[in-house]
Amino acid sequence: MRKYQQGVGLLEAILASAVLGMALVAAGSYYKREAELMIKSSNAFDVIELSSQIQRYASLSKINNRTNPILKDNKAKEFKDADLKWLKLENCLTAGDVPTTGNNNDLQDQFIACDADYRKGDLSYFGSQFEFSTYVHPSNPEIQRQIKQVVSYFQYRGMERAFIGDAAGYVISEAKKKGFSAQDYRIVLIEPDRVGYFESNVISYEEFIENPSARENFLLKATKDRTLALAVSLAQTGEIAMQRDGSVAFLEDTELCWDTAAGSAKSCLSVRYDTVGNKTELDLKQIDVVSAKGLSFESDGKTKTPVVSTYETFQDGGRAKTINAIECPTGLNNRFAAVVSSFSTAGQNANFSSESAKDSQGTTQKDGSKGSHALLSGISLNWTLTNKVWDVTASIGIESGILPTSGIDSGSLLRNPKSLSFIAFQWCEN
Repeated sequence: MRKYQQGVGLLEAILASAVLGMALVAAGSYYKREAELMIKSSNAFDVIELSSQIQRYASLSKINNRTNPILKDNKAKEFKDADLKWLKLENCLTAGDVPTTGNNNDLQDQFIACDADYRKGDLSYFGSQFEFSTYVHPSNPEIQRQIKQVVSYFQYRGMERAFIGDAAGYVISEAKKKGFSAQDYRIVLIEPDRVGYFESNVISYEEFIENPSARENFLLKATKDRTLALAVSLAQTGEIAMQRDGSVAFLEDTELCWDTAAGSAKSCLSVRYDTVGNKTELDLKQIDVVSAKGLSFESDGKTKTPVVSTYETFQDGGRAKTINAIECPTGLNNRFAAVVSSFSTAGQNANFSSESAKDSQGTTQKDGSKGSHALLSGISLNWTLTNKVWDVTASIGIESGILPTSGIDSGSLLRNPKSLSFIAFQWCEN
């Protein structure tokens, strides 16, 4: 019995050792796999960071108070330098560990470190290609163009069929984490013996995932004589999109959403509108909140700043409401529009002069009556600009014969009533 028990104990020990060994192997494989995933994610993050830096750099009109050389002429369209010297300031090439950015702290994140040599595992930076549009800067004649698109190329020397998972998939994942669009990613083939030549055979990442036959046909072309490359073109949202997507740096160090009254940055509104004759009509269904840094943006072929909105009321009944016009960059004109916010027919009893005093009886009451609603035949707002001040006037038509004892003239036209409030929209446009 004892021997049997000892035998069972030995068997248990053997089984336990086997299970432990399998567990250790599994754990080792798991941690190895996790480490590999972390490395790939880190490399992909660096690819996105570098691509983002390249685009920010290309959007700057000045570097260390000097004109950005990329924007000075309309000739060179490619930058191919493995150690990224073109992305560093000139004095970075002779001494120092970090680029000198002058007195402007905002430029510190625009450049890579002086000793940076961008090679991450199987990925290495190959170069960047720029697409420009002609532009004459209003205050800097040296600038002759602006950036429309930047494509950065990264060589991949790993296994061809692992490329999607090892490079593109991780890069796209990291891009989404940072708020970038992945729709502009492309996978291309590079022939090493023709430096700078990018094959016309381009396939989208989506097609790679969704179309197996296209994927197979494409990968079959990846022979030993060729190198796969990831072409990263960031379609960005937020501040960088405002800086590069059809925008122009009219004023240095100016916030896109700028509160001229408070003298600080704030969220503001970007709206769509139509101009019919001398009248501006807002499309209230297409109001977007913009809360990002930048300078201006292009919409419907026009360069303009986002809209600054303010709450206004006719505090002094009978007189026009005056609103100071916002300051516009050189070359842009002031634009204005207004939308009625609220109105009470109890003009003599309503108070809309402050945020805390938005009270209204909503009816006209006089001589002890219970109150009756008045019918309005129309409300209109008009505005004119004189000496950088907007004069806003309002007219409200009251239906005749509805309230003969209300104290309001029957069938009258009220002008600039104290009980009327509205939202004022201001922006600048070329």
